[in-house]
Amino acid sequence: MKRRFFLGLGIAGFLAVVAVAIWLTSTPEVPQTQGKLVFSDDFERSEIGDQYGIAAADQGYKAGTWKIKDGRLHAQKIHNAALWLQKPLPEKVRIE
Repeated sequence: MKRRFFLGLGIAGFLAVVAVAIWLTSTPEVPQTQGKLVFSDDFERSEIGDQYGIAAADQGYKAGTWKIKDGRLHAQKIHNAALWLQKPLPEKVRIE
């Protein structure tokens, strides 16, 4: 009789642990909030433009080129000369 009791208790405990593990690992729902579009760029043009700035290349290197081709941004031999958006963005921002 005691064995049955402890077996039942063990199974109940195991099922409780599994239930808690499933609950803890489930993906929470992402809240649907309405955001405000503050910047958008589709790169459908030929030049980078004034809204971007190019940082200096690594010491001893000449910066390469940033180009736009077919709506995509391409970099060649830039030597760490990053392209930076000059427009300030809000502290909380989502980038897609």
